Amino acid sequence: LANLIPAAISSAMGTPATQEYVLAGGAGNAKVVANINLAALSAQLPNTIGLQKGVVIDKGNLAHTTDLAFAADGAKIHTSTDITDVSGTNNGKPVTLDPIHAGIDLNAIPGKQPQLSDVKLDIQSGFAKIDGGGANLSKLNINGNFDLTKVQQQGEQLFDLSKLINGPDSTEKVAL
Repeated sequence: LANLIPAAISSAMGTPATQEYVLAGGAGNAKVVANINLAALSAQLPNTIGLQKGVVIDKGNLAHTTDLAFAADGAKIHTSTDITDVSGTNNGKPVTLDPIHAGIDLNAIPGKQPQLSDVKLDIQSGFAKIDGGGANLSKLNINGNFDLTKVQQQGEQLFDLSKLINGPDSTEKVAL
């Protein structure tokens, strides 16, 4: 499956597959679930996640689920990530992050011309809404709205966007 998805994307972009892709093993299911306490994570790894100096996250949750259903003719994939209840302080002033949801559903089909089908994308937040999909990658119809001012306002509360976007030595202010 790890090689099938990139091969299907390449195939959709016109690059023929160099081998036949198969899914090894039989039918079955797999599920991965992660629930992360963002306050605890940020306290342990503030530099790794790029928090501004003076930012303390008091609460927040990241919930992720990936469901895989395998069959001889392909794999159905559902993945969903939600970031919720994020709040804290920046130099003593309260900060909050709007909830964020991202979900993808698709079928990965092996073979000499691997493909991804029944693609669905759903991203929801206070600053972006993106949804759509298609029968396959060449028939995608994705619509979205972004409020870049709100993206910047939300992000700057917690992160040094200059360093995240331009690199760790940047001193330039980022304008979205």
